[in-house]
Amino acid sequence: MGIEIRPAEASRQAANDTQALRQLREDAIDRRSACIAFSQEVVLQGKAWDSIKRHFGEAWAAWWLAVANAAEELEGMNDRLENAASSYWGGAGRVSEQQLIEQQNSIRSTIYELEGHLGARLSPRYLDSLRDLDEYTGNRLSKVYDYCAETNGLYSSAALDIVRTGLSYLTTAQFNPESGFSYQQSAAWMANAERAFYGTTKAAFVKLQKERFGFDDETAESLWTVYSGLRNQLPNATQQQLDWLYLRLIGGLSYSGSQWDIVAGEALIIIQKIANPESDVVYGVKEEVVFSFLGLSAAEYRRLRYNVRLQNQMTGGKKDELDWKNDPSKRDAFFASYKEAYGENASLEEFERFWNARLDVWAGGGRADFAHHCITLATGLVTSLDFHSSFIDLCFSGGSGEREDASGWLGDATIIQKRDDHRGYEHTSLGNDDYLADLDADNILHFMKDGSLGYQEAAERYFSGIEAGEWTRAELFLQNNGGYEAVVDKVFENVQNPDLAVNIQTGWKKGPNVPSGSGLSTADKVAYLESEPCFEDTAAFLKALKENRHEL
Repeated sequence: MGIEIRPAEASRQAANDTQALRQLREDAIDRRSACIAFSQEVVLQGKAWDSIKRHFGEAWAAWWLAVANAAEELEGMNDRLENAASSYWGGAGRVSEQQLIEQQNSIRSTIYELEGHLGARLSPRYLDSLRDLDEYTGNRLSKVYDYCAETNGLYSSAALDIVRTGLSYLTTAQFNPESGFSYQQSAAWMANAERAFYGTTKAAFVKLQKERFGFDDETAESLWTVYSGLRNQLPNATQQQLDWLYLRLIGGLSYSGSQWDIVAGEALIIIQKIANPESDVVYGVKEEVVFSFLGLSAAEYRRLRYNVRLQNQMTGGKKDELDWKNDPSKRDAFFASYKEAYGENASLEEFERFWNARLDVWAGGGRADFAHHCITLATGLVTSLDFHSSFIDLCFSGGSGEREDASGWLGDATIIQKRDDHRGYEHTSLGNDDYLADLDADNILHFMKDGSLGYQEAAERYFSGIEAGEWTRAELFLQNNGGYEAVVDKVFENVQNPDLAVNIQTGWKKGPNVPSGSGLSTADKVAYLESEPCFEDTAAFLKALKENRHEL
C-alpha cells in the first residue's frame, strides 16, 4: 500500500485537538494549585495526614505540572503538523506514494517506447511535456519523503515520557497509616517536570537568588512566585516574552519612570496585551495589581519591593553610610521604611537584627546590584520583541545596540551624575556592584542570543562556568564587545559626543577638556579619562577589564 497522506484531514484533526489541549493545560494548572493548597491545610493533623499532604503537594503537584507541559508540547506539535501539511500540500485531500510511483513508471515507460521506436516521427514538444511531467511527479514523490522525514517522530515527546514515569511512580506508591507513603521508584522525574515547564527548577532558581544576589529565603521565594506566575498565567507567551516581563517587572521596582519605559518597554501595558491579545483595550493598572495577578499578596509585594530596593541601595553604598550608630535620625528614617514593608507592629529590635544582617550580606562588597542587572537585561531583550518601538533607537548614534549598552555598562561609564557628599563634584558612577551587574547582564544576554536559551538556563550556565574557572566575567565581556581597544573607543566616543537621549536625560552634561580629533591612540584616550576626576570610576572600570578582573 505504501505511504498515504491525508493533509486536509490531518490539519482538521490537529486544529480540533488544539482547543482541548489548551483546556487540559489550564485544568492541569488548576489541579496542581489545588494539590499545593491541600498540602498547606492546617486542620488535618497527624503523621498520616502529614504524609498524605506531602504526597499531594509534591508528587501529584509535579505530575499535574508534567501534564500541563505535555499538553502545551502536544499543541506545539499539532501546530508543526498543520504547518507542514499546509506548506507541502496546501488543501490536498489525499496524497498516495503508490499512485505517484505508478504514474511515474507509466510516464517513463511511455518516454522509453517513444524515444526508442517512434522518436524520429514525433514532435519534440510532446517528449518535452512528458519529461516535464516525469520531473513534476518525481518532485511530488520527493515531497512525500521530505514530509515524512519532517513529521516522523513528531509525537515522540520527552514531556509525555515524564507523564508516564510520574504516573507509574504514583500508582506504585504504597500507603501505611502508621508510616505514611513509601515509593518504589526514583523521584527524579519531579525535578525534570519542573525544569521542562519553567526552564529551571524552583530549587535552582532560589539557590541562584540567594548565592548570587544575597536575598533571604522569603524574598527568593517571592521572586520564584513572580517568575513561575508569569509562566502559569500567560500560556501563550514565548519564553523571550516571559523572560523580558520578569526582568522588566523586577528591575522596575527600582528603575521606574518614563525614561525606563521608553528604553526598556512598558511592562504594565505589555502584560495586558500578552494576556489578552484579542483586546484593543489597555488599562492603566498599578504595579501591585500585576504582582497580585502573578500570585503575590499585597504584603508579599511590599516586602519584595522593599528588599529589591534595599539590595540596590546597600550594594551600591558604603557600610558606614548605612550605619546609624552616629546618627539616630538615619535609624528613624530607615525604620519607617521597614515598617511600611513589614507592618506597623514591627519592633525596633526586629528591624535592627534585620538591618545588620542585610548590611553584612550586601554592603560588604562582592554582590551585583540585582535591580540594575534585571533592567539592563530587559533593555537588551526588548529590542527583538514585536512591541518595541524603534523610534527611541534613532536617538542613539549606534542604534538599538547603543541603547542597550547605555542602560548598562556604557551608561555607567560615560553619563556624568550629580555630585555626591563625598567627592564634591559631578562624576560617572560605576562601583563594584555596577561592574558585576553590567558585565553579568551583558554576558548572560549573549548566552541567551547565541544559544537560544531562556534567562534562567543562561544565567545558571554562565555562573557555573565562572565557578568552574572556565572564564572570567571580564574575559567574556571583552570577547563579546570586540576587545579592550573597542571598548575604550566606544567609551571615548560617547564621552566626546553623548547621544541625544543621554543629553536630554542628564541636562547636556559633558566631560571637561575632551580632546578632539580621530587620531588619538587607545593610550591617549585612557590617559585623558585617568586625568579627569569626573571619570575616575570610568578609568577604574577600564583598568579592571584590561587586567581581566572578576571584580572592580
